[in-house]
Amino acid sequence: MRTFLFIAIFAGFTTALLAREIQFDVTNETAQKITTLTALEKGANRRIPLFVGKGIKPGITATVVWATFAEEGDCLWTVQAKFENGTLSKPVAVDFCKQKEFSIKE
Repeated sequence: MRTFLFIAIFAGFTTALLAREIQFDVTNETAQKITTLTALEKGANRRIPLFVGKGIKPGITATVVWATFAEEGDCLWTVQAKFENGTLSKPVAVDFCKQKEFSIKE
């Protein structure tokens, strides 16, 4: 029982060390308000909603904090925006290990 508990605690601690918070700036270069951003890991099926609060109005640059960004190797993602009229943007390729800003365009 103690061994299992130690492994569970160690695994949780290791995962916490590997996870990190990143910040990036998103500029809305469209005529629509962005209501949702979703990140899709390149080559995987993981879709992560990114919190944008009340949205990002046209022409505005907003700072987004991704508190659950995973290991260092998970750098390449595609980000897609959903607009207030329900349409989706074209996907934007982002390397979160190198890029700290990108734009959503029509």
